[in-house]
Amino acid sequence: MKSRYIKRRKKFHYIIISVTIIVCLLGTVFTSFAILDSSRDLLIANAVNELNTKMDYIKN
Repeated sequence: MKSRYIKRRKKFHYIIISVTIIVCLLGTVFTSFAILDSSRDLLIANAVNELNTKMDYIKN
């Protein structure tokens, strides 16, 4: 009787640990995508700003 209870507890703990690891990995992936997306937007904005600056320099 006691060993069956221990097996159930172990199985439950394995499920909880697995779900926790999966959630942490998904959070890491989504955070990485958000950082990459924002850095890409910054890179594009910086390139546009550089082009505008060069165009103003050429006009003057």
